[in-house]
Amino acid sequence: MAVDDRPAIRAAGRAEMYGFLAALHSGPPSPAVIESLRAGSLVREIGCDPESPAARELLAHAAETRSEKDLGAELTAEYTRLFVLPSGLRPYESIYLDDKARLGGRVTIEVRRLFEKAGAALASTCIDLPDHAGMELEFMKFLCTIEGEMWRADNSSGARKALEFEAAFFENHLGRWYPILCDRILAEAAPGLYRALAHLTSGFLRSELDLLPSLQAELCEEGTATCATSSFP
Repeated sequence: MAVDDRPAIRAAGRAEMYGFLAALHSGPPSPAVIESLRAGSLVREIGCDPESPAARELLAHAAETRSEKDLGAELTAEYTRLFVLPSGLRPYESIYLDDKARLGGRVTIEVRRLFEKAGAALASTCIDLPDHAGMELEFMKFLCTIEGEMWRADNSSGARKALEFEAAFFENHLGRWYPILCDRILAEAAPGLYRALAHLTSGFLRSELDLLPSLQAELCEEGTATCATSSFP
């Protein structure tokens, strides 16, 4: 019997989107992203609904900056203003969910332990804490990538475990605090890329909120899941 490749394709698509969002939360946009933004092609390239708030922001920004020679420097300055400590929005889960809003405290340690439990090693050159928005989005990319690999290997048990880890991390961490950060980005960012990023990430995470339970339910119906996530903190 041929292996159904749809779950693997779906997981790969989710991993790609998480990776794109992670990169934009982790540093200024790459030259390739800047060129796509300037050309007005970024909406199509990322599969964004052209009628969505994110698309409207991106297309309007493209029209305004098409001839802007220093767009890269402008976006780097905006990224720094919004996301780089000590000023900015402080895009760390600890700031939003730790009772003392303490970087490196209880929440940071908990997230680090989950990274280790999943086998996600932090690069020695990484200077961000694991509960940074970009790091948590990158972690979801890692989990979706593992899920896709398990599906391609016809390892439904491994795919189930990856999916359970995704759902637990989303429910207990990323999905709990990113909406608050999103509101702050929308309040503070200039019109353009970073307002679009907040809309895009928020919309994608809302779709994940609906998708993850339905994927787990499908596995339960097929008899390949435990229908529980008690192994996670």
